[in-house]
Amino acid sequence: LPYPDYPSRLMLWRRCIAAQLALAPASAHRDLPDDFDLSTLAHVSEGFSAGAICATVKKTLTQRRVERLDKRPHQESEFLNSLAQEAAKNQLSYANDHAVFRDFTGKMTGLDDERRRAKDEREGGGGDEKKKGKKKGKK
Repeated sequence: LPYPDYPSRLMLWRRCIAAQLALAPASAHRDLPDDFDLSTLAHVSEGFSAGAICATVKKTLTQRRVERLDKRPHQESEFLNSLAQEAAKNQLSYANDHAVFRDFTGKMTGLDDERRRAKDEREGGGGDEKKKGKKKGKK
């Protein structure tokens, strides 16, 4: 699966935080503050999977932290440390993962073979003649 885009990450942050805030006691405030900047978190988390984002929220908003939100409201910066740890743990590299995804897709769909044939044709068709010669020699 590809990594979530910006609107998906924004929704993930909102829903994962709301799910963790549901752990708060009934008397506590369970909503996100109006000035909480989810947009920044969504931008910073580009290249992270949905699981990594939810794990970051769960690691940051523990039961104890949620219970203490009335005394000390949460801030966006609290999530950055956990997000960085998630990146280090999984050794996230968007470019590497994308390259692996393209290689896999190319092999599974046959695009790699088609690209090689097209490249050989552009370079003068030398690759096709060799293949034809090998096939005739096997008969």
